[in-house]
Amino acid sequence: MKTSPSCPTLSSLKHEDIIECLIESIEEKIYHIDEADGCNLDFNQQEWLADVTNDGLDEYGEIDQDPVIKWDNPQSVSFAILNLSAAGQKLNVKKLEEEGIDDYIGTHFPKFKDNPRYSSYPKNYSKKQQKTKMTTNIEEVKRIDPNESVRIPVTLDEFYTDWLTFPNQRDHETKARSKKWQTKMLRPHYDHYEVKGVICGCDIVNPISPTQSYKKGDKIKTDGHTTAEFFAVVCKEIGREDLIPINLNVTHHIVYNWDELQDAFNVFDDQTTAKKGSDRFFGALRVNSLQLFNLSKVESIASLEYAAALCYPTLYVKGKISTPQEANRMMKDVGDAFVWLDEIVSDKQFGNNGWFNPLLKCSYVMSYMLYRHDEDALAKLKQFVINVAGKKVNTQVNDVDSCSFFIQKFEEIHAKRHALTYATHLNRTPITTNTISFTLKMIDDYIKGETRTKMPSCTTIGNYINTWQNKFKSNINWSPLENVLYDAS
Repeated sequence: MKTSPSCPTLSSLKHEDIIECLIESIEEKIYHIDEADGCNLDFNQQEWLADVTNDGLDEYGEIDQDPVIKWDNPQSVSFAILNLSAAGQKLNVKKLEEEGIDDYIGTHFPKFKDNPRYSSYPKNYSKKQQKTKMTTNIEEVKRIDPNESVRIPVTLDEFYTDWLTFPNQRDHETKARSKKWQTKMLRPHYDHYEVKGVICGCDIVNPISPTQSYKKGDKIKTDGHTTAEFFAVVCKEIGREDLIPINLNVTHHIVYNWDELQDAFNVFDDQTTAKKGSDRFFGALRVNSLQLFNLSKVESIASLEYAAALCYPTLYVKGKISTPQEANRMMKDVGDAFVWLDEIVSDKQFGNNGWFNPLLKCSYVMSYMLYRHDEDALAKLKQFVINVAGKKVNTQVNDVDSCSFFIQKFEEIHAKRHALTYATHLNRTPITTNTISFTLKMIDDYIKGETRTKMPSCTTIGNYINTWQNKFKSNINWSPLENVLYDAS
């Protein structure tokens, strides 16, 4: 079962903050739809604003003395709705131009349209220009001969076993066992037996991960992974062998390079689902031939994105939502750290009464990348992760070790006693950067064996992320151009 995303919180009425909150809210809504738990989050504009501002209450349930919206003031509420509409229009334009999705906000929050002034796009924006651009792109696509595609019957066992899983296919094993999928498949239809694939016309190498390659003649599924899993395995698990077909009809064609292979998959891939963080993370693992045995605990697309951006600021932008291709490259750069974390979660000492959230996972991944060639440091880093996950504090001495000190202070941060300086969630705000900096410093101090009785100064914490990045830079091999780019970032 996937971990429920944290509830989105609106920090201000700036357009960029509203857009970030809208994206998080849509991800939360998609999660609940997938889980079929009855939580549909079907808000109109005012209801959505109330939800993401906690109805004007602070974390203790008291009236917020510095609210984002003054709910007792109609002008303040109207101003918030106006800003929400404008921010939504900006996001709609971005989604239309980058992904071809029309009225992204209205699609996910149809009740936003209850506002008679609702408009999907700014008044001065013309969709005709966008359509012209798309038409031009279509004209540039190479022509293909549909007769080159062949439909043949193959046995279920052959398609399940001999046709390989597409490299960035998402978690079809879990999907095949979901209630929603089984409800669909338990009512047989002719289309359930139609699947797709490609055959390699030559040797093909993955340009992102050159160790992954396919030989001439290899057969690869492009559509029907979940169908094959359901018929070949799940039907036996649920006692419905009567549904298992003898054959499936495979429509396939020949591909000669990685782009053609990727295009064949993208035609059938649900791009809306592909943008979900958990799917980008899982696909990136598969592309890079990495496996996690505790996926639900270790996975975090935000941790991947922020860790990669903070380790390699010339390659990635902190806070930017990754495309599937960017996630693949990020996993190539820092994926070994997630495998290392996965091993720790499997350790019997790993507890569940402490913390192991995306912000901490981001910090742990960064620290692993820094110390990955130092066995002694990694052993101490492992102990830090285990101690925090289990809230294991050494209280027998006056000057506690830096890990115990961190646990005590993180307890306060979690209780929002330092809400203006630190936070437990992972986003682009300065307080999140402060918390990452504090975590990295405490890890470094713990590895050095230092003890602590009071918090580092705000200046020290504020500067530490730069200190850490410079140390990381000195520990890796950079090209002269990368050094220049890094120094300029």
